[in-house]
Amino acid sequence: MEVWGGENVEMSFRIWMCGGNLKILPCSHIGHVSRNVVTYSRKTFWKNVRRVAEVWLDEYKIFFDHRLPEAEKQQKPGNVTERINLRRNLKCHDFKWYLENVHPDQYVPEDLDNYGKLTSTSNSKFCLDVSKKGKSVLLMSYPCHGYGNQFFELNSKGELRTEYLNDVCIVWLSDRFILEDCYSKTKARNPNGIWSYYKDKLLKHKASGKCLTLKNLSKSGDVEMKKCDEKDACQHWNWNHVHRQEEFLTNFKT
Repeated sequence: MEVWGGENVEMSFRIWMCGGNLKILPCSHIGHVSRNVVTYSRKTFWKNVRRVAEVWLDEYKIFFDHRLPEAEKQQKPGNVTERINLRRNLKCHDFKWYLENVHPDQYVPEDLDNYGKLTSTSNSKFCLDVSKKGKSVLLMSYPCHGYGNQFFELNSKGELRTEYLNDVCIVWLSDRFILEDCYSKTKARNPNGIWSYYKDKLLKHKASGKCLTLKNLSKSGDVEMKKCDEKDACQHWNWNHVHRQEEFLTNFKT
């Protein structure tokens, strides 16, 4: 690990998985002193978190790799043999144990292929992008960069999940989009947050029967919900990875 980035996660994994535990002390105070100048770079951050993934995540590393932005994939973790051997010699638990015993409420992505960037079939340079302006949620097409607010996952519950600031779901309320906690936190399914993706490349909202639609194919801009039309190019979306099992598609047909 170098300079800054990922050390907080690495220390937590190492403590819990190797026999220790972390305590929260009520009324405790923590100070964080920052320098006047930035002494770290994106390069060291992504190298560090890749090292964490290589050493500690075991078979779950695949989900980290799925979410790694294209621009950062050239950052190599370096040689982690010494750290892996240390973990083995200390007889640390595996990451599955950590999920089951330390953080059982953590959402674990499903082994499906409807994840990644969502791009228009007519203009792959623009990706579906989510952000907020005040209390309003902005769902729009924007030049692809591949970072968290352009990463989406459609799971078997029909949730369209995104990692904007935290793990939330896209909900359509007849006149606007909102972001809300997903089933993994609420243990309840919002009927306005169920979506489906078909072989005709339409991303359909189950409750309204409408489809996600680009307002303009040639430039970035807002998206809207319109009556589904498989001939409308503005409604055709591609995932980085598409799950093609017929039984998955059938689950959400209306």
